[in-house]
Amino acid sequence: MWWIIVTFVVLAVYLTVMLCKIKKIPASISDTYYQGGGIWFTITMFICSFTSMFGLLEVSEGKSWQWVSFVTAAALGFVGAAPNFKSKESKIHFTAAIIFVVGAIVWSCLNCSILLLVPWLFLPVGIFRKNWVFWVEVCCIITVMISVLWRTV
Repeated sequence: MWWIIVTFVVLAVYLTVMLCKIKKIPASISDTYYQGGGIWFTITMFICSFTSMFGLLEVSEGKSWQWVSFVTAAALGFVGAAPNFKSKESKIHFTAAIIFVVGAIVWSCLNCSILLLVPWLFLPVGIFRKNWVFWVEVCCIITVMISVLWRTV
């Protein structure tokens, strides 16, 4: 369980620092790379990918769909590995981001479908704004965190 707590803390610290630095909600979490996150965005994504993989794999151990855990966490690593999404890295970045979002939703549904609804209740706060991608990403991450914590407690 501590793996997922590390993931949450690292991501929360990174986002808090970046939101204070740029003083607005970015278009996406990945957009913080261009707004001063730089190498810290990549490091954060790698740490979150690595630590969340252990949490996801632990919770889904012995299940026929455990591979979803690996693919979801690995996709987050690829998002960090190709952060420059406004260049030639865009195909890798966007493909990995989509795999992460879909994987997070599928993984959460397979583990604890009722909890999938909780973060998404807050999505209307940002969905009609230009930064709607940021809110979708945050909902996916919170959904996975809640699902892992629910299954390990």
